[in-house]
Amino acid sequence: MADDSIKETPGKGTIAGGGGRKVELDVEALDNINRLGAIMERMRLGEYISMLTRPGKILYINFIAGLARGLGFGLGVTVLLGLSLYIIGRMVDLPLIGSFVAKIVTIVQEEITSVGKSPKF
Repeated sequence: MADDSIKETPGKGTIAGGGGRKVELDVEALDNINRLGAIMERMRLGEYISMLTRPGKILYINFIAGLARGLGFGLGVTVLLGLSLYIIGRMVDLPLIGSFVAKIVTIVQEEITSVGKSPKF
């Protein structure tokens, strides 16, 4: 039979344990338990567990995230290549590397104009 007459001592607290019995814990342990509960609430652990039970939602979220990553990668590469080609085009006037850069720029421009044409074999 469970003892309902647990004495409260300073610095100690009681919580209900399994099977209707009471467990005596010190205040520091209770504070740690409360902090752990707050951390779990901030982590949204309940939402994460409920999402694990619905694999369709995980697939949908990952699909949308993949689309966003792909779009971001494509836009980023376009901006970086455009900026680098602009800078390289400005370097054509430099004495030593100007002719080399000019050749690269003409090759890139030829490839851009031949995109709609049939490939060369």
